[in-house]
Amino acid sequence: MHSSPRFHFLLALIGMVLLGLPLWNMLHPSAPAQPANTPASHVEQETAPAVLTVRFTGKPATLRITDRSRTIAVLPPGESSPWETDVDLPQDRHTVEWTVEAEWPGQADPNANEAVTLELEPPAAETRAATRWTTGSKLHDTFSFTW
Repeated sequence: MHSSPRFHFLLALIGMVLLGLPLWNMLHPSAPAQPANTPASHVEQETAPAVLTVRFTGKPATLRITDRSRTIAVLPPGESSPWETDVDLPQDRHTVEWTVEAEWPGQADPNANEAVTLELEPPAAETRAATRWTTGSKLHDTFSFTW
């Protein structure tokens, strides 16, 4: 007894459809997939306290440190160098990129060099430091720290 070619074709077709259904469901989900990680702006990140020491030349009128759109620290008026402040570092990252904007008023010499140094003391890690120099009265630069 031999089975007919139509029967073999029908069995093969049913097998292909059954094997193809999971693939079809993966490629064409019925509901939009939910992201595994929600954006950081919607989640409270666990942070760890750290000490940030800011050293600068001259007397900047303004000095602001930001992380994207979040303000990390602002130099109080009349503060002298070095200035220490507490900052919160995300525990799930071991790197930060901060933007520093500073302006020195009344520069008689437009070619005067000014500098800002950030010293970051992350918890359970060695101190990291970086310095940026500017020519003129304004500084707008990025400081990257990895620990």
